[in-house]
Amino acid sequence: MPNQPATFNKTVRVDGDLWDRAGQIATVQGTTRAGVINAFLRWYTGDPTAKLPTPATRAGTGNDPQGERS
Repeated sequence: MPNQPATFNKTVRVDGDLWDRAGQIATVQGTTRAGVINAFLRWYTGDPTAKLPTPATRAGTGNDPQGERS
């Protein structure tokens, strides 16, 4: 069908706890891990229309994790 993205099954190794937390956060944000990964990859590969997925806030601090980089 036209305008349908191709789907490829690939193996990616991710720490189990990280995978679980990413799934929980994605669900709360109304998306999926796959949606987050695809958004990141579009941004990472230079798609001019891409936007980074919204990060979760750090538990207990209310701060955006990107704001706490050194």
